[in-house]
Amino acid sequence: MRKHVEIMKSADELYAQLTQSFEEFAGVKKAQIESLATVSHDEAHTIVAELIEGARALIAGSVSEDGTTFPKYLSSFKTYEEDGKLSEVSIVIKSKLKDAVKYKKEFTVAVGENFMDEFAKAHTTAIFEMYYRYEANANLEEVNAFIEKICVENKIPYTFGFALTDSKEYVTYIDNEKVIFNAGLDAALEVSKQGLFQSGDEYFDLVREQQTEKLVDILSVTHTTAQLIKANVDIINTLIGYTTKKRADRLIRNSYHKKAEYFNRVKKGYGYFEKEVGDSSIFAILEKHEDGEITVALSPFDIKTLLTVDVDVVAEVKKILAEG
Repeated sequence: MRKHVEIMKSADELYAQLTQSFEEFAGVKKAQIESLATVSHDEAHTIVAELIEGARALIAGSVSEDGTTFPKYLSSFKTYEEDGKLSEVSIVIKSKLKDAVKYKKEFTVAVGENFMDEFAKAHTTAIFEMYYRYEANANLEEVNAFIEKICVENKIPYTFGFALTDSKEYVTYIDNEKVIFNAGLDAALEVSKQGLFQSGDEYFDLVREQQTEKLVDILSVTHTTAQLIKANVDIINTLIGYTTKKRADRLIRNSYHKKAEYFNRVKKGYGYFEKEVGDSSIFAILEKHEDGEITVALSPFDIKTLLTVDVDVVAEVKKILAEG
């Protein structure tokens, strides 16, 4: 796991290198850049294509002292004309299709005196946003592997992990066996500071052991994924970046918006089910499969106690669907 100071040191070196490269590139391409406003739109389009490829080469060639490079990316552009001349360029920079980290951003650069400054700024902004997301994701992958190992070794009946998403939901996925929490970017970049991941001398080793034991103790008395959401686990609070007093069912519903009673309207998907049963309010997540089968993804629980409730929610939902 990369330490925050290492990530930032590499970033500083890459930024200095890329900034200088763009300045030199602008000098080499000065004549073409200045001609963008005067040549035909087709000629300007060709020049922009060359600039795009040049930027790609500059970014690919940037390497920090420790060997860190920028993530590979995809880019495209469109040129717009006014009175037969180039007026502005739209640039889209995004992650590769199969990358675990998803990123996409569009920039508009107007033709004028500051064209190259804005062109370089667009690429620099995008590639550093991607850089930080990739570094954060790499840290989270190590966190998730560590948690998975802890859960298996201690026979915890579920596991949990973290993901970087563009959403603001507390929980991005949940079933009876796993919870995926939405991690904050800054927290993920700095997660090596947490006691669970300290190492290097006897003191740090002791801190790591104590924090690991504390985590195992909490997980051992937290029997379900629904209970985990409200278990006040340090690493969860740290990586999400905040704590909340919202009920577990409400946090889950932020990601699972559809009701299971509307399964007739979809071929497959997830839906929540809630019902008053005696003095209890129960909540569950069900899944409809492509073949029409309905199964329980998250077992019904009492929203106040978080204890599992023995209710046949599949039968309840099927009854509603039959009546509807």
